[in-house]
Amino acid sequence: MADSDGRDLRLRTYWDRQAVTYDQRMAFAERRFFGDTRAWLCRQAVGEVLALCAIPDESRALAEMDRVLRPGGLLLLTDHVAASSWPVRVVQAAADLVSVPLQGEHFRRRPLPRVTAMGFAVERHDRFKLGVIERFAARKPAR
Repeated sequence: MADSDGRDLRLRTYWDRQAVTYDQRMAFAERRFFGDTRAWLCRQAVGEVLALCAIPDESRALAEMDRVLRPGGLLLLTDHVAASSWPVRVVQAAADLVSVPLQGEHFRRRPLPRVTAMGFAVERHDRFKLGVIERFAARKPAR
């Protein structure tokens, strides 16, 4: 599934290598920025889990989540997102200039508006650390 310049394959290889030590390396950042978010999410999660910030096509990933989630199922997302403070958004934009090409990691995405536009009902929502961290639980319509 690599694109013409091999970017998808390169990023997949990069993240596969990172997986072995990811939790250990992220422990400090999680304590400092995400607080109890891992526990908040894991208490509610059942099934497969997926890191959205490093997925090349956010819209396609959300559409796939919608496709595979059963009607009435709960979508749980937590990520670093575009900050509510404009000076922090400027820093995030600068970080994206480096992190997107090297790691495929995006700091300014906001999946919540897309998820609500897809018809999901938000049951829980929190935003903290200058609005940089967002987590939510949204229920897929029981069509």
